[in-house]
Amino acid sequence: RAMMRSAASRALGVFWALALGGLAASSAQTAVHSSKNTVLDPEGVIAAHLAELEAAKTTAPAATCVMSADDACPLAELPAEAPSRIMPGGATTCIFGDPYAFDVYPGAPDRVVVYFEGGGACWDKASTVVDPLCTTSISDALSSEGIFDRANAKSPFANDTIIKINYCSGDCHVGDVVREYGGLKNETVTQRGALNVHAVLDWLAAQQPSKNVASPLARLVVSGSSAGSIAAQVLASNVTARLDASRMYVVLDSYVGVFPDGVEGPLIAQFGACPYVPTAALRAQCEADELRLQDVAATQIRDLLPTARVATLLSKRDAIQISYYDALSVTEPTDSLVDSLFLEPPEFYASAQRILETSYAVAADRSAGDAVAFVVDTDLHTYLNDAYLYDATTDGVAPSFDYFGGEDYDAEGRAVRRAAEKKKQGLVQWLAAFLGDDECCEACEGALIAIPSNDQNTTYCDAALASRCAATP
Repeated sequence: RAMMRSAASRALGVFWALALGGLAASSAQTAVHSSKNTVLDPEGVIAAHLAELEAAKTTAPAATCVMSADDACPLAELPAEAPSRIMPGGATTCIFGDPYAFDVYPGAPDRVVVYFEGGGACWDKASTVVDPLCTTSISDALSSEGIFDRANAKSPFANDTIIKINYCSGDCHVGDVVREYGGLKNETVTQRGALNVHAVLDWLAAQQPSKNVASPLARLVVSGSSAGSIAAQVLASNVTARLDASRMYVVLDSYVGVFPDGVEGPLIAQFGACPYVPTAALRAQCEADELRLQDVAATQIRDLLPTARVATLLSKRDAIQISYYDALSVTEPTDSLVDSLFLEPPEFYASAQRILETSYAVAADRSAGDAVAFVVDTDLHTYLNDAYLYDATTDGVAPSFDYFGGEDYDAEGRAVRRAAEKKKQGLVQWLAAFLGDDECCEACEGALIAIPSNDQNTTYCDAALASRCAATP
């Protein structure tokens, strides 16, 4: 695949957009659906992705309940046939002070999905108050695609009660910090994602004693997309500790934690996340600016969720993960900056596979549950919140979606539909097997080889992972 992406061009593009003020002015369509020989525009891709997240929200809430001393907004009093919005108040807030809210999609009382919404990240003044690289407020409309498409008979979540933890704090749901950035507007930034989450979990935990949901639940799924995947990795055991459930599942959608060297630990600590990571050992790592997301995920799998099935959804050339890597490289320079400034798709894919190998290693000796991945041969970012959930196979999606451009786009950047290969394994069918405790094995399209040292392409599948299957109870 031809990709004319010089490091110098990308450096200038990200620097001027982030450090000096503004996402690319090009439209989302131009930024995302670049033609075959167009240099990738990371900041434009991020802006396009955030806009598309908002465009996918088209459902009006059937009711809005404001929690107070006199009204706990119990599930039993919400509309039974349509989603509702709850405003918990208290210390909850969005990044610029807008009110926080979460959404409830009613369903079976014994099957609950806790879903952490994605929406980018804001980690410094340039990425926050110049032109935010994160969602900063709650949309008036509710999500209606992917697992939120309640009418889609293919959905393995169609009958579940879904608690959607909305995202507007820019801290991957794990922050607790106030930043004074100053400037012409005297910007004060409040990132209280962890407090927002705990308000939702307080409400949800209260539903079991009042018999609004079953105790125990037959099935509890902790999931999240993008920044929400980071939250699910850090906070999964916080969720499961609050609810009684017979079977537990974790679905991590499109963020495995490929960060520039030396950036990840300080970033997590600066969000104020250290008190909320799940063990004393991890908190000590966090306070020393040394915590890595893969350390948290490994601890969750090995020690805190020993019987849970864990699934990772990954695109081989995920352009949003790559774009945030690039933005962090420029705004958070480290001593190893020269070696890790910009990330090409083959480098991303190889790094992601190495992280998954670590997760698999700690899961190997567990008596129940297991960790497996579904790998999609595309550049797409997130599936659970998108209609692509129902179209994706290990070979990609149809029509093909490619942030980096290539043979799937014409000269004007319009997507060219390619015939779907019916024999490839489908993501939604794989998820149904995963959640149904059926045989569910690593899914990937390509030659089985060891991760190549030269990181030249993404056409392969990691042989070290290929034989893994989720254990059945």
